[in-house]
Amino acid sequence: MAKSEYLRDIAITHYKNGKTTAEIAVLLANQIHRTTVLRWIRQYKRTGSFSAGKSTARRRSGRTKPLINL
Repeated sequence: MAKSEYLRDIAITHYKNGKTTAEIAVLLANQIHRTTVLRWIRQYKRTGSFSAGKSTARRRSGRTKPLINL
């Protein structure tokens, strides 16, 4: 499990146990920003899941400065 998944799991568990977003942010203050905790909880409320969302799998553009200037 990646670090962010582990922290997301901890944050959602605290939320389920009645802690507020601010309290969770204080508990995880040295590792995760408050807005990240808020985004995770919003996603949990919306989807009922605390796993990361699906990637768009969008390819990156090959247009870097050296290629553009050719």
